[in-house]
Amino acid sequence: MLPSKAWTGNLVGTNTGKFFLEISQIHDGQVSGELRVNDDEFGIIPYLVNGEISGQTVTLVGSPEVSEELVAAAVRIRVRGELNQDRTLTGDWDSDSGTRGRFVAYSAVSEAENSDRPDEYHSVRHDFGPIRIGRSDIEELADFIQKHSVAPVVVSITTETTQNFFLPKFREAQFSDRAARIAQVRTQNPEAYGLNRTILLEFGPVTNFVQVQSKDEAWARGECEILKSRVRKYEQSYATVWRRAGFGINQLIFLGLLIVLPFQETLLRSAMLVASVAAISQLLSYYDKNILKNAYILLSENTRKFFGIGVGTILSWIGGVAATVAATLIATWLLSLGAKQ
Repeated sequence: MLPSKAWTGNLVGTNTGKFFLEISQIHDGQVSGELRVNDDEFGIIPYLVNGEISGQTVTLVGSPEVSEELVAAAVRIRVRGELNQDRTLTGDWDSDSGTRGRFVAYSAVSEAENSDRPDEYHSVRHDFGPIRIGRSDIEELADFIQKHSVAPVVVSITTETTQNFFLPKFREAQFSDRAARIAQVRTQNPEAYGLNRTILLEFGPVTNFVQVQSKDEAWARGECEILKSRVRKYEQSYATVWRRAGFGINQLIFLGLLIVLPFQETLLRSAMLVASVAAISQLLSYYDKNILKNAYILLSENTRKFFGIGVGTILSWIGGVAATVAATLIATWLLSLGAKQ
């Protein structure tokens, strides 16, 4: 038995769009009603549907209420879905014209019927270090997310302006800029009780992260872990952000400062050493964040392999070694002043 007579949801495949299904009669497993599809290309198409319910399986056949001469997509459709424990309906659809795809629907119930609405909505996030990623890598990540999503995946690219693409259009897009400032990959699918499952990947100058939201905590954590493992290969190990060890060159320089500082015989030389180390640390951080950048997003053919993914890492560590040598020379010079006296 269906928990509701009114359903709303999304369809993807050869056609994309939203729909509203209203069941008017249910008798001995036989159902009938009206389906209204808001196709992204052809607009609203109404259907009269008939079918049956067998256990948790719903099978429907829809006949368009408009002619194919008026709407090109107005052909008979067939729907087969399974009712899930979270009160969503998921399955496949196809039509007489050969189009096909998948759908997800959730019960459009009233607040009075939502007595078992979940008390929590879970958000799981992971922040990455510096990223170097190419266009084909973004497509690969978007493809993976689309396999786990009924709703279409959207890719947003920011250069001087922001452009939004569904995944198929992103593959065809031509960009005049070689690199982007920000790249986003996102999707959302309806859950029960009017909530949405969302996945967001973002790479940019400020932060690189993945965020997954759902009423199902286990699903949110699982998806976040899977995406984290897939993005990790694009991370760069900068000298100031040595993520695996939990520290960077700046921490090593300050550790050296603590060791050398007691050997400075005057307060002036101690202050000079602290100020010098602080200035070197700030310059190194500025070098990593502003010159090497937090995210290299390449829009041309994946030049990541041509230049090598370790270029940012190498440049960062060259800067880190130079900063360490500079701090060591300053400390040695100050100690030599005390020795001469």
